[in-house]
Amino acid sequence: LGGPPPSRLADLRAVLYVWAVVLLLALVAAGSWVVIRGVRKEARQVQLRSDLLSSVSHELKTPLTSIRMFVDTLLMGRTESPEETRECLFLISRETERLSRLIGQVLTLAQLEGGARRIVRSRVDLAGLLDDACDSVQAEAEGASIRILRDLSAAPADFLMDRGAMSEILTNLLSNAVKYSGRGREVRLEARAE
Repeated sequence: LGGPPPSRLADLRAVLYVWAVVLLLALVAAGSWVVIRGVRKEARQVQLRSDLLSSVSHELKTPLTSIRMFVDTLLMGRTESPEETRECLFLISRETERLSRLIGQVLTLAQLEGGARRIVRSRVDLAGLLDDACDSVQAEAEGASIRILRDLSAAPADFLMDRGAMSEILTNLLSNAVKYSGRGREVRLEARAE
């Protein structure tokens, strides 16, 4: 019939079978790699969520414990002067603000993860934004006898950013600076264009 001799046809079939098996093994290996990679990624995300939940629980527990302690102090009449009562109320107020910030951060993370939060950029006066962030942690700083020093004279006046998100970031950074500086220290905030 003019085709290749039978022995040559058998050799071609054998080569085709070998290549088919090699291709099949390569596809199985690639599929396995994709599945393993997906499982590892999912496991990392589950671990990150678990770590975040643990961290958030701990962060929420601290101010709640303080609030409860000061409320119990007030309810039992353990304050001896109006100044002590005012100090307890000030600390309750500060811890309540801290709880509100923590809850806001958790909600922001949930919105970002769910895609519900969008970045809205606008022109912002950076010095004004930084002043607002400093003002929002001023009570916390005063409670810890910490001075916040500001050098905003070189801050750009017209800066393109998401004002709400940047405000949250700056407030969080300043709050952490106050929280971890230790009593009687200074927190210095500078802004300049480079």
